[in-house]
Amino acid sequence: MYRIYWVDADSSFLSALLQAHPLEPQGFRLIGSSSDPVRARKEILRLQPDVVFTEVELPALSGLELIRSVRERRPEIVFVIVSGARKFEYAQRALRLRVYDYCLKPVQEEHFQSLLQQLYRTLARSRRAPAAGKGAPEGETENVHFNDLKRYVDAHYCRPLTLTELSKIFYLSTNYCGYLFKRYTGSTFVQYVRGLRLERAKHLLGTTVLPVAQIAASVGYVDLSRFSRLFKSEVGLTPAQYRARARGKAPPP
Repeated sequence: MYRIYWVDADSSFLSALLQAHPLEPQGFRLIGSSSDPVRARKEILRLQPDVVFTEVELPALSGLELIRSVRERRPEIVFVIVSGARKFEYAQRALRLRVYDYCLKPVQEEHFQSLLQQLYRTLARSRRAPAAGKGAPEGETENVHFNDLKRYVDAHYCRPLTLTELSKIFYLSTNYCGYLFKRYTGSTFVQYVRGLRLERAKHLLGTTVLPVAQIAASVGYVDLSRFSRLFKSEVGLTPAQYRARARGKAPPP
């Protein structure tokens, strides 16, 4: 059973949420809560929960400042923001602090249940990991999130894909999804998807007799002209020239 501490100036929100969505069936229990972030910091350091849920806009000390302060002493604690604040700057700062997720109030039932399931898997994996190397939950969290995103993209790259769509499917922020692709692949999300599509197109051009238009459509490009321009720009050859070279034939004039 993993332990949760909750920080929110609105105690009625937490009571209503936990009444509607009990933690125990998901493998968690609430070990403490506070509406005072200064008091919460002391209790978090003393109780050492596995996860801390916090609002951003708190009296005396913001949720982001609370996270930064606790991280200096307990970097292994996983933080989740549950906030009514929709300010983009908050989300940006949360990303830099490696917050696990940023949930907006009112919290949707499906989102909350999915979040708890993901948290449980992340904590279980980090607990099994060796103490040296990748034992810290924040690093493990990123690995889990990126692997989930990558598997989905690798399986669906042939149809229209956006970071917005991914963020809704996996309940992660759009910025965080983009950050993960850049960090783990060295490419932006758009570049990564484009690379998958072009590699598949090159394979089909070299191993099949399918028309170029059909190949383009099969990898996600309905507009043949756009596909041809992109292919030439990235590969240095037109699709027809690439096909001819891949088969050891002289490229067409």
